[in-house]
Amino acid sequence: MFSPSEWRILVVLTALFLSGAGWHLVEANVPLPPLRTGGQVLVWNDPAESAPVAQESEKDGKQGARPGKTSRKPMLTGLVNPNTASSQALQALPGVGEKMAQRIVDERANGPFKDLEDLQRVKGIGAKKAEKMRPWLRFD
Repeated sequence: MFSPSEWRILVVLTALFLSGAGWHLVEANVPLPPLRTGGQVLVWNDPAESAPVAQESEKDGKQGARPGKTSRKPMLTGLVNPNTASSQALQALPGVGEKMAQRIVDERANGPFKDLEDLQRVKGIGAKKAEKMRPWLRFD
């Protein structure tokens, strides 16, 4: 079944895993490629990247805020197409709030966005903001 050297390797790996060293290897920061399913591209959430967003949105909460209004920004779970995305989905992009999302929706009525440079025709989206949004955008 197993040779003596294979048994040694198996025992050592099991001992490392049980001692906790193997668990750190499991949690290693290995970038995962996007998952393509049913024509949609899903991006793995990185807890280290999403934690600061949650903390910032909690800081924005003010006492006496209107009921029903939430300061939490939606989390991205995939790539966003600015030509078809809802206003709420656009608000999940970095640097895009309620007003900016509405400007994007209004501007796409003048024609679809072909690329990132084309998105810059929206008032308030310059080269820097567009570059921050690049990893989260797709243009079909």
